[in-house]
Amino acid sequence: MRNEKYHRFYDTRMFASGSILILLTLFLACESQTTPSAAPFHGRQVQFEHLDLPATHYERSRMRASSWVTVDGRSYRIDFQELVRTGDVIGNQQYGRLPAHDSPRNFIRAVESPAERTHPLAADRKRLLPFWKLNPQGELISGNADFTSLLSYDDRLFAIGHLEEVPAAVYISNLHQDARGRLSIESTRPLDFGQFEGTYNACAGSVTPWGTHLGSEEYDPDARRILPGGSMDARYNDQITQMSAYFSGNLFAENPEARINPYRYGWIPEIEISSAHGQTRIRKHYAMGRFSHELAYVMPDRRTVYLTDDGAHTGFFMFIADHPGNLSAGTLYAARWSTETRGNVTSTNANRNAHTVNNQTGDSGRLQWISLGHTRSSEIEAALDQTRFTDLFKLEPVADGRCPTGTRPFLNANIINTRYWRTDVPSVELECLRLFDVRMKSVDSAHFRRVASRLESRRYAAHLGATTEFHKMEGIAHDNRHEKLYVAFASLSGGMLPLKSGDAGYHHRHEIDHIRLPQAQRCGGIYALQLKADQTDSDGRPMDSTYVAVNMRPELLGRSSANGVNDCDPNTIAGPDNLTFIPGADLLIVAEDNDDIFRNDMVWTYRVTDPKPESAERKLTRIVSVPYGAEATSTYFYDNYHGYAYLMVVAQKPYGKTLSRYADRMRTGAVQFPPQLRGEYRELYELLHQPIPEEYKGAIIGTVGPIPVASLPAMPEDAP
Repeated sequence: MRNEKYHRFYDTRMFASGSILILLTLFLACESQTTPSAAPFHGRQVQFEHLDLPATHYERSRMRASSWVTVDGRSYRIDFQELVRTGDVIGNQQYGRLPAHDSPRNFIRAVESPAERTHPLAADRKRLLPFWKLNPQGELISGNADFTSLLSYDDRLFAIGHLEEVPAAVYISNLHQDARGRLSIESTRPLDFGQFEGTYNACAGSVTPWGTHLGSEEYDPDARRILPGGSMDARYNDQITQMSAYFSGNLFAENPEARINPYRYGWIPEIEISSAHGQTRIRKHYAMGRFSHELAYVMPDRRTVYLTDDGAHTGFFMFIADHPGNLSAGTLYAARWSTETRGNVTSTNANRNAHTVNNQTGDSGRLQWISLGHTRSSEIEAALDQTRFTDLFKLEPVADGRCPTGTRPFLNANIINTRYWRTDVPSVELECLRLFDVRMKSVDSAHFRRVASRLESRRYAAHLGATTEFHKMEGIAHDNRHEKLYVAFASLSGGMLPLKSGDAGYHHRHEIDHIRLPQAQRCGGIYALQLKADQTDSDGRPMDSTYVAVNMRPELLGRSSANGVNDCDPNTIAGPDNLTFIPGADLLIVAEDNDDIFRNDMVWTYRVTDPKPESAERKLTRIVSVPYGAEATSTYFYDNYHGYAYLMVVAQKPYGKTLSRYADRMRTGAVQFPPQLRGEYRELYELLHQPIPEEYKGAIIGTVGPIPVASLPAMPEDAP
């Protein structure tokens, strides 16, 4: 018989509104407290209860989490507690609306006029409508919640959350923490990005060591696609033209190109709470470079920042700030990969309690860091509205698959710059680049190079010889005990495989084909990076950081499934995305974003050290299962948030991936479920043949009750 106290969530609304934002909190009634340690989990044994795979449609359609966590032998009850759902009204605000330029009074609507029906992108925009919720005023309510941080100012608690849309939105919510550590939302409002002409595709993020929210703008719009007259090539950048809704207040804007400057988007925003009333200061850090930012992660020195570039044919970047806690000026570096060892395939069983952990390895690589130069954000900001792509690079024509002498080859993955798959756009295109400044007729200007290095960071990095072959590079986490950085790849394929005859760029493979994995791993994996001090860049200049990554080695990879149902084995990771680490406890937490229609995304703990013999520790433990078609994201561990520990998890837009990728084709008969699956997955099969129900759109934000860190067992005197 279930305990009603711990299962109230399952008796409430199912998902009234497609992404679910969950804050997994670890709950126990509050005991008498003493001052908690600065790192309450350092050296402790932490083991979550292993969660079984969802076995029924009821379980596959819901958020499920471990019921217990054990810390040094003491067990704590954990479960989900709802905070808010996208579309809920809190005071005078409806959470999840997308603010327009004159926010907070105006929100983006979907109102189509007769003139707008003839616009070439109107049909594409209509395809989006089934995946959004509309309120009675016709205002769009997003289901794409992503990174949400927990912050504080004095004794006041706040959450800042992304809506991963174009245009994007960021909400700040005032939180209340009761005597048992439970969190609830008292008020909420969208933040105003008007000074930056909005924000764009707000994806993952992190919390800085000084307590600010570090966001992201993913899938930078390609400024090359601006036509000579100033309009956008309609085959490309559907997302950037969609950004016009921010200025018009209407998804169906009559002039989609109006006021759109691609160089305004693709940056790292930082949000600082400046008062107990929730006032904020927002900055975009132009010195940190412009590309498809998944997230930026600041190291403990408060100066070194690692930045992942999500998409296809992308780079890996590091920024070293001039001063601790100030990201407005510094030096940007891009990595160059050199293969260290060839891959092989093994599998091990870490101990009798562990599932088989797939240690199938791709190549290991040494990393060399190429400096893109030093600048300040103010210098780059001044150039945003004065610079066009043709001021920075000249594109020469490709002849017989080769670039002319004096140019540098660059593979541009157009798919990250298009909203929908198009047959008239090549997925990868060879560009022949010449660094070129029309106004100065010279490439010798130091200012010009600084501007090029930040407005076109990926192209500039490739121009200098950096690797731009990474594929679906996602989350970052730091293991402070072993000085390792962990980086997730949702898929190991695309540019990370060797170029073949007939591929774009094949004739330049000796220049641009660095990684060359022995085989694709569509289920993704996690690489470990060793951090060292006293390193030099590719020109032999000292790098002013003690956290320089010197290599990348496979730590944990997914594997294909042999069960005839799943693409990826449900008993190990698949499509790893966001990462977080429990400081000092040797536990890496992994959230998934995989494309398997029959596989719910999961959240796992992975023990980076071998479990102790005969202990109850597991190497790999499933701790969360999110609904069909949802991405598990925003995973972030807070080891001591006003005396309690919390784990944040987002289930973004349940059914969203499943429906968007399969519904249209299944309704026309182009895709059919295998007959043997129609029984077990009957409900999903039927859902795919129907309009998307309103209850599957939106986001749920909640908690599963905290660990009171002061109640943790006392540490022995000889603890590490």
